[in-house]
Amino acid sequence: MKCTSIFFSLLVIATFVVAQPNYDFTKLKREHLGRGVIAIRENPSTVVVSWRYLSSDPMDESFDIYRDGKKVNKHPLKNATFFQDSYQGTEPALYTVKAIKGKTESNYQLPADAPTGYLNIPLVRPEGGTTPSGQAYTYAPNDASIGDVDGANARFYRTTQVNKADSLKEIKKGQTENFDTLYNKLSNDKKLRALNDAQMTAQQELTDLNFKAMVTSDADYIIRQHKIEAIKKFTLALSCLIFFFIGAPLGAIIRKGGLGFPVIISVFVFIIFYILDNTGYRMSRLGTWTIWFGQGLAPAVLAPIAIFVTYKATNDSTVFNMEMYKMFFMKLLGLRIKRHVFGKEVIIEEPKYAEDAQRLEKLNSDIYIYNKVHELKKLPNFINVFFKYQPDNEIERISNELENVIEDLTNTKNKVILHNLNLYPILATKAHTRPLERQWLNILAAIIVPVGIALYLRMWRFRIRLYRDLNTIRQSNANIISQIKEM
Repeated sequence: MKCTSIFFSLLVIATFVVAQPNYDFTKLKREHLGRGVIAIRENPSTVVVSWRYLSSDPMDESFDIYRDGKKVNKHPLKNATFFQDSYQGTEPALYTVKAIKGKTESNYQLPADAPTGYLNIPLVRPEGGTTPSGQAYTYAPNDASIGDVDGANARFYRTTQVNKADSLKEIKKGQTENFDTLYNKLSNDKKLRALNDAQMTAQQELTDLNFKAMVTSDADYIIRQHKIEAIKKFTLALSCLIFFFIGAPLGAIIRKGGLGFPVIISVFVFIIFYILDNTGYRMSRLGTWTIWFGQGLAPAVLAPIAIFVTYKATNDSTVFNMEMYKMFFMKLLGLRIKRHVFGKEVIIEEPKYAEDAQRLEKLNSDIYIYNKVHELKKLPNFINVFFKYQPDNEIERISNELENVIEDLTNTKNKVILHNLNLYPILATKAHTRPLERQWLNILAAIIVPVGIALYLRMWRFRIRLYRDLNTIRQSNANIISQIKEM
């Protein structure tokens, strides 16, 4: 019982630990704050330097302190944003805080004869006046507090009202005044202060622009998410229709049930859709692709497939007939198709042996004459092959005559004859005459030299193969004629 209680206690603790929300701190709205370096004289011999530790700093960040470009701390300051510097001088001092890992720096100018324990903040006090009743009044500072003086809408974005006249005035002022001359007239202290002020202003503007870019990127990300969801309401419905026009025609074309080939095709189509849809979603969400392109990629690719399979299904086409593709590639690569003749258990009509023997003898004489006339071993005429095509009717007649004899002799019970029938090759009656079926394709192949040479050599190979096949036919004919005479 005790073990059970411990187990359930651990389960409850683990549930609460796992169930804690996973906050994405990069999406939090942050206030625009700088390093905030400040130096105050604590006593006549000590100056206190303080700064902020930013959320963007690494956890193990350390700092170095410089006074007028000279390092005043012996070791890097870790886990601290406070430093006491032994400095008794009364002249101005520039304190710089450098983040070692973040490689950022911020400055503060300690004024000459700085007061002890506080900072002087200059106030622009308005001039006094007189009330309508004749009573005089003046302005005097009282309580002070930190607040958003620009208003809620201008908290992060500072707006300046500048018209065309102001711009032209500043341009004219910059053309008439030489800033180098003005700078050279300053004292060394004022030059240093001017440079430091310019550097701090540039750093503040850069930090402000980076912050605005972060806020803007977050807003753009949310806008893209809304647009993606709006477009997805249409693309999702379109995808359902596309899948319908893919699945239904595939069921009509394949015509095979079970969990075999149809499931493989379905999974393959869905994987393509998932990859395209997920890739388009991620790219459009990041802003790399436009939203319409990313969300419309998958339907745009699958829609032509749906149109194609629907068209094939309406025409009762054998798109997934593996035998058709097998025969196509065997024909393209010039692979042989072997003949398979088996003995029949029941023979209705006996072969006409005497007539078949005479026909085979005539075929042998025709083959001899054909080989002598066509000279299949020699290279064919290039012009006749690609530009002056003539069909080879004689080899087609020999092939048809041979197939008729083979068909009649398949009714025999003689095993020797059946064996010789299987030795007959299946003749390719057109591959030795031209590379391609259509005349314009042959002319185009001849113009494209590398393709034409390859097809020319391929056709020569078919001519040599035909020569060997004809010799094999003559030998098989002689064997069958001899066997018929012995019967």
